[in-house]
Amino acid sequence: MQYLVTFDPESRFFFGAAHGYADTYLVRSQKIPPLSTVLGTIRKALLLQEKLLVYNSTGGKAVEEIAAGKSVKDLEAVIGDFDYSKKQDGGLGKIKRISPVFLVRKAGMKIYYPLPLNWQCIDEMPVRREIASEKNILNNFAGGVSDSFPYLNGYIAKCGLCRYWAEASVWKDTADGNPVPNSDAAQLLTDEDIFIEHKHPGIDRGGKMENGRKEYTQSAQGQSYFQKIDYSFSDDAFAFGVLLDLNDDTQIPDGGVEMGGDRSFFHMTSTQYPCIPKQGLLQSLVTPLTKLDANSRYAILSETNISSFRNQGFICLNGGELELLRRMVLQRNASVSAKPFRLRMKSGTYKSMPIGSIIITGDEETAITPGFSQAAGFDRFIKLQ
Repeated sequence: MQYLVTFDPESRFFFGAAHGYADTYLVRSQKIPPLSTVLGTIRKALLLQEKLLVYNSTGGKAVEEIAAGKSVKDLEAVIGDFDYSKKQDGGLGKIKRISPVFLVRKAGMKIYYPLPLNWQCIDEMPVRREIASEKNILNNFAGGVSDSFPYLNGYIAKCGLCRYWAEASVWKDTADGNPVPNSDAAQLLTDEDIFIEHKHPGIDRGGKMENGRKEYTQSAQGQSYFQKIDYSFSDDAFAFGVLLDLNDDTQIPDGGVEMGGDRSFFHMTSTQYPCIPKQGLLQSLVTPLTKLDANSRYAILSETNISSFRNQGFICLNGGELELLRRMVLQRNASVSAKPFRLRMKSGTYKSMPIGSIIITGDEETAITPGFSQAAGFDRFIKLQ
């Protein structure tokens, strides 16, 4: 059974892209929750629904533990492999597959998804830049001549790229540059239309616990000024969502959940959504690919690891976001918890190509052979004209 699962934030939310102020003085939330966070929240909800997890008080804190008389095998029967990110055939238990995270306009439950990264805002108007290519261009970095040099035709550097969101029914036509009906469904939304940015300046004085109290170092080296940025929706019109395919005897319980670095509160609801079309954006969001056709263009719809591409005869355009992710997103702590029910999520988007990247394949088809379960929402592409 297919469901649309939505997450409606009660207030502000923070989904970190870096894991500490020691890495950078500016810590900015991602605008949408990582898929691993959402999938982990759903898996936990299933375990609680099956009464496989219970809360006990330890040291004044509520700690989750496996229910008495239950084992790890009981948990795996519901949620599948704990570490799905390391098994290509890793199962998700009662979850057949999940889509990447998208935006939902609650009026009419309309799904919005970001367009590929070839759009600019010029005089407050959206402008789609065509991808052009030239050959035999001098490569200043390597000192040689490039066989192919792709670029965005007419691109204005000082304006930069603009993230636009399009409604699912017109997403493909809009991404391909075809005219779409001038209606509310075809409206393009920018990040500024959807999100409000909140800045929190502060200072970490380098305190540490010594002899039962917190001591502070006063040296310049021991202090770090920082600024934290989180987000909220511009109004109550939006929520986050995923498409979820479950076993026929399984339902997702509605209720409150906590997600993100600040344990922000969200209202999670699910409704049956059995009308995913056979073609178009929604079908591409739930169907992973094992190959990309030769001499074609694809938009990346999900976190996609570079290591999933077994042959490298392609070009990736992503507006520099790939290098940004490589610098700023750190691997999470890989140590294994002693608690067997702790769900080990996929690491951050380290060495992955961001959503909206455009792939231009070469003269041979590009094979996608990941080392983890594609059912977990990764390796989603859509072919562009």
